[in-house]
Amino acid sequence: MSTATPDTSLKPCRGRLARATMSLSHCLLLVRHGQTQLNVENRMATHTDVPLTRTGHEQAALLTQSLAGAAFDGAYTSPLRRATATAEAALAQARLAGKPLRDSRLIEPSAGPFEGLAFADLERGDDEELCSAYARYTDETNPVYPSGAESLERSSARARAFLTEIEATPGRFFAASHGRSCNPDLRVPGARPPLLYAPQGRQLPRGTVQVLPAASTPTCRSQPGAAATRDLDG
Repeated sequence: MSTATPDTSLKPCRGRLARATMSLSHCLLLVRHGQTQLNVENRMATHTDVPLTRTGHEQAALLTQSLAGAAFDGAYTSPLRRATATAEAALAQARLAGKPLRDSRLIEPSAGPFEGLAFADLERGDDEELCSAYARYTDETNPVYPSGAESLERSSARARAFLTEIEATPGRFFAASHGRSCNPDLRVPGARPPLLYAPQGRQLPRGTVQVLPAASTPTCRSQPGAAATRDLDG
């Protein structure tokens, strides 16, 4: 007697996020990666390619069951390990057309010379010159970007380009990214005003998500960001 291979394409949505996603015909589900050691140490983390901590993996694993049974027409991830590992876990029991694509437009804006430094040292450390440069860098009215640091205008432009492509393509999409790219104040271009990374904007807690329905206001679980200086912690 032969055993038939089960048809996994017919599995129902078993997770809460899967059901929410499948209720929308055109949407983007944005996931912020799980915790890293630089997050634990409260250090600036943008382009540094650090892995998830044990807690970060546990955060990502929570998405596995919640997205079980969801079907995505495409998936994208920042090329950095903390995002790719989160995407791999999140999509482990979801259905996906193809493999997740690594897209550099989802990376945080580089912090240049401030990368890897503790926020405490940047904000109120003994190095007055460093603190002054960091204050100018995070100034909301007239920021000054040191060599190696990417401007918000430039990083916003590449993120806007990514979202514009999603908006123009029918279907359900997944993306694993970082704090700024997962800001709940984002709006899908074409449906709302152009994407802006407001320095005082809110962020998703690590390892959680927001769903951006096309031509609608995003729905999400979020928490207020503490300050502009906390927006670049990966």
